[in-house]
Amino acid sequence: MPHTVHSSSAAPRRRRRGQSSRGTSLVEFALVGPILLLLVFGCIDFGRAYYHMNQLNNAAREGMRLAILQDHVCNTLDGPLSACTGSSSVSGETTVCQSILNEGDLISTSNWHCTEGGTLPASGTGTAGNAYVEIDEFAASSSSTVACDSSLSSSATTPRGSGNLSIEVKIDYYFRPITPIFGQLFPSSFHLEATSCGRAEF
Repeated sequence: MPHTVHSSSAAPRRRRRGQSSRGTSLVEFALVGPILLLLVFGCIDFGRAYYHMNQLNNAAREGMRLAILQDHVCNTLDGPLSACTGSSSVSGETTVCQSILNEGDLISTSNWHCTEGGTLPASGTGTAGNAYVEIDEFAASSSSTVACDSSLSSSATTPRGSGNLSIEVKIDYYFRPITPIFGQLFPSSFHLEATSCGRAEF
């Protein structure tokens, strides 16, 4: 009977082809992987910034809401700022700044800079991860009160004056990305801004 001779060269060729495919996949992942990770962490940082922005808006609205209340002793001519913590007539006995801090709990309390009559830092001078608050009381024209307008602002102090003047709460938060490369790309002046304005009851 004739003998059939089988060639064994096909098996090594298959192994070499498989090894070559795996090597190609590793090279492709090495090229694409960093870009993919950058996109993932970029999405995470964008989500964090969006979440912080929502909370800052809520904090500004909450501070403004408390600042315009007539029956809040921190705002009216009833007494000094110390009355905010000593009067039983104030629900929760909280100041405007404290109401802002309570709402903005994504930011550490030690990183908040809030004083009534305070000013926002100049562009580029704020510290990353810190939030700054400015509370303004706006003057009235000769005929009527006006809404918040930068040309008519004055620092809001406690207690405030009467006359149904407009109150504006402004917050600047110097956002710090968690992705190192984005942290290098963002300028030191980059910050999230939240503003809320309302007519005072007093």
